[in-house]
Amino acid sequence: MPNLRIVHDNAADRAAIVASSTAGGLVVANVQSDLKGLVHRSTGTNVTYTLTWADFETVACTALAACNLSNVGTIRVRAYDGAVAGNLLADTGVQYACAGPRLGLWDWTGKLNGNAFANGGAAKAAVWFPHVAAKRVEIELSDPTNEAGYLDVARLVVGGGSRSLQIASFAYAFFFVTESPALPSLDTC
Repeated sequence: MPNLRIVHDNAADRAAIVASSTAGGLVVANVQSDLKGLVHRSTGTNVTYTLTWADFETVACTALAACNLSNVGTIRVRAYDGAVAGNLLADTGVQYACAGPRLGLWDWTGKLNGNAFANGGAAKAAVWFPHVAAKRVEIELSDPTNEAGYLDVARLVVGGGSRSLQIASFAYAFFFVTESPALPSLDTC
């Protein structure tokens, strides 16, 4: 079992973010909001997010806290040391973003879609790579078989991560230790 990993500082909140396509009023700034109901919607089933910073940011993870990617949707993350050009620092390659079944056979084009998305019925994805100091991160999402015909992303998390040296376990024993010199009398309890 892998250790718990935590992104303690979301650099995406400080980034200037540009999307390769945007549908209507569902703008890319919505991915910086904590409200799951605020989404960025692409005009098709492919979108590229480009995040840039004036100063170097430590990045090791890209996560989509809520999206409508299917089980065949892919993600690729690349980090660079320049805001425009620059050297490639990290490349995850194309990976399945949300591999495995999710929510059975729901019809994502139906009216239930919006309700399910807002109440936890959304896919989640995370990609980890070695820590780098980057000025630009490009996130490519692709899901050509997505029945909705567009991609929704509600929250984007990009940042450095930390992990504990000990694996979390349910087997910890809890007990109380008293430092009292004597046990209390039953008469006073």
